[in-house]
Amino acid sequence: MSKSFLSTAGKSLVAFLGYVLVAKLGLSFATFTNASPVWPASGFAYVILSLFGVRYAPALFAGAFVANWLLPTAPLASLLIALGNTAEALLAFWMIRSILLPQGQLAPHRKPLVFIAASTLAPAASALTGVLALLATGAIPQSSWPTVLGTWWVGDALGLLMVAPLIHQGPSVTLAELQKNESRLRELADSMPQIVWISNADGVPEYYNQRWYDYSGQCPGDASLSEDMIHPDDRSPSAQMWAQALQEKRPFEDQLRLWDRRAQIFRWHLSR
Repeated sequence: MSKSFLSTAGKSLVAFLGYVLVAKLGLSFATFTNASPVWPASGFAYVILSLFGVRYAPALFAGAFVANWLLPTAPLASLLIALGNTAEALLAFWMIRSILLPQGQLAPHRKPLVFIAASTLAPAASALTGVLALLATGAIPQSSWPTVLGTWWVGDALGLLMVAPLIHQGPSVTLAELQKNESRLRELADSMPQIVWISNADGVPEYYNQRWYDYSGQCPGDASLSEDMIHPDDRSPSAQMWAQALQEKRPFEDQLRLWDRRAQIFRWHLSR
């Protein structure tokens, strides 16, 4: 057995298993079946194509199919979603390497255009294909397709935008470039219709997107999910589930009612 074959098989295995694991991570944040507000697998797929080449796209396709099939998702829908995921990675790779980066060289003044264009346009392949697949198989009601499409599109864009700039900047990345990347990520998160929040390992919230401030009426730097924001009947059960999730180091998921400042009513939310 030649070294070349072993190398190809090893890289294919890395692409396949890596995509399955990263996709399962992204699906743990899904708010609508297969649509996640953050999809790191799109960035992982771009890394594989950038480091190994486009001939490893079939391994990414297989990984995407298995990840969705294990959700579980209908085989036909899983197949179509995997095609969309693979097309997205290939489109992003083609845009950055062939159109916006002639000969693989990135002109400094074109960096924002490169990554914003690729991260915004390429996810259309995955989001549109995925939503059509879910509609065709009855996995989502017709009334929810705009929300699912928006969540899918923005989630995949976030995954690409988090990774693609770092691959090309390499060790020479500057603080200013990192701050620009963070700014672009925040802009994408703020454009989402869902509330996005991030906590550290101790369970202390560190970030809320603009949707939270609009919903709660709180101000940046003074944001918190205080008890008065939670319906009285949900406070104790939710706090217990949160504490248990932190103790067992497992994903948190709960349905609870939060106070809508503008409507002056409690609304149900799925929190993850």
